[in-house]
Amino acid sequence: MTDAATATRARLALWGEPTLRRRCRPVALGDPELPALVDAMWWLMLDRQGVGLAAPQVGDERRVIVIRE
Repeated sequence: MTDAATATRARLALWGEPTLRRRCRPVALGDPELPALVDAMWWLMLDRQGVGLAAPQVGDERRVIVIRE
């Protein structure tokens, strides 16, 4: 996912799916892909009217979350 349009079409893993039980890897500081991931997750969360989203829900194995205030 690299933009808001792609993010809004993404499939979300939901509660109970095995992918959400896997241990995620830490985020590397300076990861050049991180801003695009966070941006895509943010727009997906807003599109789905959510309050939070974890990277494993969109198929990424890093320890990243976005939370809406």
